[in-house]
Amino acid sequence: MLQNQTFAINVILNDRYQIKACLSDKLGRQTYLAQDQGTQTQVILKCLSLNGQTNWDDLKLFEREAHVLQSIEHPSIPKYLDSFEITDQQSYALVQSFIDARSLKEQVETGTTFTESEIQAIAHQLLEILIYLHDRHPPIVHRDIKPSNILWDGKQCYLVDFGAVQTLAAKAGETFTVVGTYGYMPPEQFGGRTIPASDLYSLGATVIYLLTNIHPADLSQLDGYLQFKAATTCSSAFCQWIDHLIKPNSAQRFPSAKAALEALNYLNAPIKTLRQEFTNIVILSNAHELQVIVPEYRLTSSRGCVGLFGIILGYLFLGGFVGMLSNIFASESWILFVCYCWLTLLIAHVLAYLISSMIAVHLRLTLKQVILSYRIFGIEFNHLRSANIPEILGINLIEAYQYVENAHTMRRSVEKVNAELLIWTGKERYRLRNLSQQEVEWIADQISQRLEMPITVINTEGKPN
Repeated sequence: MLQNQTFAINVILNDRYQIKACLSDKLGRQTYLAQDQGTQTQVILKCLSLNGQTNWDDLKLFEREAHVLQSIEHPSIPKYLDSFEITDQQSYALVQSFIDARSLKEQVETGTTFTESEIQAIAHQLLEILIYLHDRHPPIVHRDIKPSNILWDGKQCYLVDFGAVQTLAAKAGETFTVVGTYGYMPPEQFGGRTIPASDLYSLGATVIYLLTNIHPADLSQLDGYLQFKAATTCSSAFCQWIDHLIKPNSAQRFPSAKAALEALNYLNAPIKTLRQEFTNIVILSNAHELQVIVPEYRLTSSRGCVGLFGIILGYLFLGGFVGMLSNIFASESWILFVCYCWLTLLIAHVLAYLISSMIAVHLRLTLKQVILSYRIFGIEFNHLRSANIPEILGINLIEAYQYVENAHTMRRSVEKVNAELLIWTGKERYRLRNLSQQEVEWIADQISQRLEMPITVINTEGKPN
């Protein structure tokens, strides 16, 4: 065979594998579709020629690919079937299972576009493959994840071409062959250093290619970051997830493929709506957020109404008082004046309850923060600054109770104080007030489970401050 000349169609190698088509022809390397005469099945046959076009590093990588494929078994990775030497051609051959699917690169180049949900499904399956590889002992790093090495049949993706694979069983000081594809290689791989997080970078670059139809090497960079967001309309949450894959500093990426997969699952985690018959409060929960929604602002009592809308009452009263004062003694309109005062008080109370019914209280616990806000007419106002979850010092459940007002007088009455939930950080107190005992216990239980923190129950007696 002449240099870089491919095997002819229908040639049988090793008395078993009949060449059917040449799929790839690179310098010193060819990939063929062949027929296994023994099993009558299609196989992939990869050949490496040692006729001056390749070097010993190429042979080392070729033998490593065969060894790694022999040692692993995964439904989304080609199976090792056979390997042999073609002595008269100074070539080596590796036989692996055939997968009937086209590469992502080929599909994009022929006009296929992928939706965000399809790309997430592909990323999800690739991460499952990487978890399997990275959890091996020693870990296996693919080092050349890119669209041409990922096959997709519409339902399942497959990771192929382990010709650049590296096992992390290296000794200190050992040098590595720099392999990979420009645009998909992380910065550390250019220096010959490879870690599992290197595959995560390549996965991120692949996802960017599927989203933008632009080769990562053609994208501009800022401080080492690929600038891809302007070229895609994907959701901000998915963009942020990709950002964590393509950090130039490997220590800032997801710590593992498993962590990246968990974060991806959070993006589309289904929302559960929790309700109870004894309340109109709603709790929304998914894998990355819990939100308690109190549909209306709960005033404590008439004293609370006056306190909340005292300014409104004062302005209403003052406006009428000044206007009427000059005529009171002249017309002796005491009845009219008293009626005006009571009418103003009534309007203030009515406004208090009407407006409070339009204000919804939202307590949100995300993966990182606790946020308390009010919403009215679709506009949200943060009541307090948000706090980081690690800052939370405790969850207090203040039970409902009663006390006697004016116990030693004729005006003695029994006053009721509703329950309260308090999340405190040392600097801020995030309160849900005026809850029933059932409500506060239900909400506290949900928050306690989410934060994995115990509840401190507080029993209070006597008139509140």
